Amino acid sequence: MRHAVSSSCVKPPTPSRRRARPLTKVRNAIVVTAFIATGVQAQASLSEYNGVYLYVRGNADRTHIDEAIDNATRDLGMVQRSVARKRLRESTQPLPRFQVYFESDHVLLRFGEREFDLVVDGPPVRMRGLSGDSVRAAAHIEGHDLVQTLQGDRGTRYLEYLFHQDGSVSLRTRIESKHLPHHVSFTLRYQRSR
Repeated sequence: MRHAVSSSCVKPPTPSRRRARPLTKVRNAIVVTAFIATGVQAQASLSEYNGVYLYVRGNADRTHIDEAIDNATRDLGMVQRSVARKRLRESTQPLPRFQVYFESDHVLLRFGEREFDLVVDGPPVRMRGLSGDSVRAAAHIEGHDLVQTLQGDRGTRYLEYLFHQDGSVSLRTRIESKHLPHHVSFTLRYQRSR
């Protein structure tokens, strides 16, 4: 008589100490090459969005940002909330313009006097952030969107550039910090300068 073996009783296979077969190495090399080629193609297609982008909205966005800040700080004590709101309001002012330029495996982002020259999917680079503080900056591509990460001592800012066919960019910003009970999240709209 046979007994059914429960799947929870089956031990996972132990890793083999044998060397990888040559075919496995070739297959892995093909996968890595395809992944790299896809990244290069994505960057090449993003180069069509090179240019200067101007901020196109106004007071409605500031209200939206203030609501996001209030939401992120609502569970803080009164004094902490006041300090956090002030710092967040100062660091989330919509910038009037920015420039983006994709070339090869680099992206150049310029916000007024701040410039970020980053290797796409490269390691983080120490530089000055948007508000002048020291950050570790990095950039990577997700589909046809660019994601820039600015990690500082007080938290991390993620800038997601969603490029649209009409020449506009939705710039999604998310700020996370161990000092905030919730993250700050808002989106601004920019239009390519002609």
